[in-house]
Amino acid sequence: PDDYQDRIIELASIHDKAIEVNNLQDIIENDRGYQRFLNKLLESDVKISVGSDAHQMDNIAKSVSRTEILEKIGFTDERIWIPENSK
Repeated sequence: PDDYQDRIIELASIHDKAIEVNNLQDIIENDRGYQRFLNKLLESDVKISVGSDAHQMDNIAKSVSRTEILEKIGFTDERIWIPENSK
């Protein structure tokens, strides 16, 4: 529900947390509710984390295409959270 989306975004902003998105291609094409959620995130200051779903090595490349989809929607590199190198 939209009110849950608003609260999730509000809490993520307050606590400086990123929200993970997965399976973007299917979602963008078929789910208007998720499209609204992405637009609300775009209007907020919350960062996006791109889930790789990389349970297998072959799936790692999917995270690149998800990042490209987010950029097409309007998310900039600064809004897409990438974990710091822990070395």
